[in-house]
Amino acid sequence: DYRENNFYFGKSLPEKKLTDFNILSAASIYSTYLALTKVNRPLAESNWQFFGNTKKIAWKTGTSYGNRDAWAIGTTSRYVVGVWVGNANGVGRPYLTGVDAAAPVLFDLFAILPTSQWFDHPYDEMRKIPVCRKSGMRASDICTPVDTVWVPVSGLKTSLCKYHKLIHLDYTGKFRVTDACESVEKMQHRSWFVLPPIEAWYYKQTHPDYVELPVFAKGCSNAEINQMKIIYPEKNAIIYIPKELTGEKGKVVFKIAHRRDNAKIFWHIDKTYVTMTTGINEIALYITGGKHTLTIVDDEGNSESINFEIREK
Repeated sequence: DYRENNFYFGKSLPEKKLTDFNILSAASIYSTYLALTKVNRPLAESNWQFFGNTKKIAWKTGTSYGNRDAWAIGTTSRYVVGVWVGNANGVGRPYLTGVDAAAPVLFDLFAILPTSQWFDHPYDEMRKIPVCRKSGMRASDICTPVDTVWVPVSGLKTSLCKYHKLIHLDYTGKFRVTDACESVEKMQHRSWFVLPPIEAWYYKQTHPDYVELPVFAKGCSNAEINQMKIIYPEKNAIIYIPKELTGEKGKVVFKIAHRRDNAKIFWHIDKTYVTMTTGINEIALYITGGKHTLTIVDDEGNSESINFEIREK
């Protein structure tokens, strides 16, 4: 109900249309509802989309801190169902979660309600545009593969994909080159999906098909920047060192991401060499309290430094 509160008996207020409220567009609401239909349903409702008699429902769950109570709310174009589950005395239970306790009741209730059609697609507030499948951004001329999707009109204001870059390879297609070391006639020009070091490190955990940039050919200037990045600790981080169960002082785990899996990384704390790693670039060290500097240098001379502070409890 989008009408204002009416405090006067017998007085009616004019009906207001959704279009009078420009904060949320119909296209944004429709896109949000569509995303909420894709939330994984409880086990009994899994693979619902493959059955013709199941209902399209936008839904969401929540669980309070300490599992004191849980809820689930779902909606179709005609009905809204809310389910709260909890103990009257507020005592938490491990199994009291939105998905396990409230969601099954939600879908049982929707099973009783009549079937309703889904919301009308707000075509007048949406546009069909090419979108980069890998980045999810508006596709540029060099993006591949590309999907065509409906987006709110405001999506036309977003920037083009910045993660596909045109790179230049030698005639073998194995090494990157520049015009300083290879003639343009012999170059191959390819579109390449390139993520910053940290984003690439996380992305590869679930996308084993991600391919790092080829190395530069021998004799070519390596103009690549951001070859590596420190994942932990963050810049100017304050780290508290707790005691382990044994009563001993705990270690600080340092972790970095590098574009080359076989790169050799040389670790330094306060300009003192500590160790060298390759492949799995993660080390655990005992660090004294106070301010310190972590410096990493790879086998090509690239370096990265951050400051951090250790506070002992």
